[in-house]
Amino acid sequence: MGSGIDHYIVDYSTDGTNWISWIAATGPTSRDFASDIGKTYYFRSKDVDNAGNWEREHSTADTHTTIDTTPPTLTLDISPNPSRAYLADRSLL
Repeated sequence: MGSGIDHYIVDYSTDGTNWISWIAATGPTSRDFASDIGKTYYFRSKDVDNAGNWEREHSTADTHTTIDTTPPTLTLDISPNPSRAYLADRSLL
């Protein structure tokens, strides 16, 4: 039986190589991150268990995300349009 996780250490990078310490020790598994639009951010984490054992540091990212605030494009095509039949023949009421 394991000892359980005591806390996490999270680093980030904008190139996936040069790491910056972001969270020194946290128990929660989520947190807000201040970012710049259009940039890609890479993240890696390691955990420390209740016995004081540290996970080996990763040389590569665990995950990455790009900040995109471009509004989505929506195309709606209703064909055939059922309202045209209604307008042509009001007896459909």
